[in-house]
Amino acid sequence: MNPPEYILVIDDDLQIRKVLETVLRRSGLRVVCVASGEEGLRQIDAEPPVVVITDMSMPGLCGRKLCTGIADRKASHRFLTIVLSGIADFDGCTWVEQLEETVFVRKPFSPVALLKQVKEYLTSGALAQEPV
Repeated sequence: MNPPEYILVIDDDLQIRKVLETVLRRSGLRVVCVASGEEGLRQIDAEPPVVVITDMSMPGLCGRKLCTGIADRKASHRFLTIVLSGIADFDGCTWVEQLEETVFVRKPFSPVALLKQVKEYLTSGALAQEPV
């Protein structure tokens, strides 16, 4: 029997991980949280998620390198990637638009709106059109 689908949260900020974990679990979703891009890659290779929520600015393997590193994995297992960042200028993050099923969400963000986007993706298999 396969384990249930899950959301992978990758962020070096413990508070962000806890908030996202709480909101996602309360809505009935299975959540795995890790604190680094390296841990995230290992988790994705061990058990592909249905959604990855990752911070962009982390020590070690940053969110950008993580996203480009997992792009090839999406060919065999489709999943949404949500990149969180406090960078005020989106022009510095246009690389996100080049990646399949990857969206940028600026911090601070609404956990409820993020949950809505995740649920929309899980329900329809398509990205929500509303900004978070």
